[in-house]
Amino acid sequence: MADLGAVELERVLVDALAPTPDAVLVDEPDWVQLTTPSSPHPNRNGVFLARLGPELADARIAEIRSSHVARGAGMRWIVGPSSTPDDLSERLERAGVPRLASALGMHMRVPEQPPALVEGVELRQVGVGDIASFGEVNARAWERGAAFRRECEDFMTQALRREANTLRSWLVYRHDELVGTAILRLLPGLGYLQGAAVVRQHRRQGMYQALLDHRLGVLRAQGIEHVVVWADEATSAGVCRRAGFVPKCRAVFHELPAATGDLA
Repeated sequence: MADLGAVELERVLVDALAPTPDAVLVDEPDWVQLTTPSSPHPNRNGVFLARLGPELADARIAEIRSSHVARGAGMRWIVGPSSTPDDLSERLERAGVPRLASALGMHMRVPEQPPALVEGVELRQVGVGDIASFGEVNARAWERGAAFRRECEDFMTQALRREANTLRSWLVYRHDELVGTAILRLLPGLGYLQGAAVVRQHRRQGMYQALLDHRLGVLRAQGIEHVVVWADEATSAGVCRRAGFVPKCRAVFHELPAATGDLA
């Protein structure tokens, strides 16, 4: 496999969706949309690729937004490197689909000898008995409420049931205190660092680097040579650069919360 570029990194966001049995995935060259009737969560509903003409964009945004609001569901809309029109992100904000974050699509070859974990840090693979802990520490790390915690629990329940061969997830402990989580998705020929979170009081102490190193070690042990990440420009992108990841493209993530919100 040659080095990955913007096209491949944008596609990773689609290939990592893992729809549930009741979900409807429309996967066309200019439009990718996931709808999950059984779930109101934004990560199960949304638009992951949209190439629209400027004359049709506002009407399409309004149509998609209203369909989600009508059933009380949240939605995510990713404005990736090939999205059109050029002002799609601004149009989404005007239509009431707030901007959540911007991220860099980054790639590197897995090093031959990933660094060892720092002393006192341990990653324990998530099992069925750990779902509540996974949701609780993610909610603390992202500083979100009960709805987000339930979303994380639902994600992990589905992952353990249906994605055991393609998803690896860990609870992160520092001196036996639960402080975060890490996720690795295995796609054909590459690993995708799909998520990592550390509670605020343990940040800026080398924890995110430790989560990177652990997952790189897992990939090297399996003989996988390529790894990608979509890293938040405001937080993890800097750590990823220092680890050797090369930015290839940029995306803006928009998210409309579900009607239940993040109530406690």
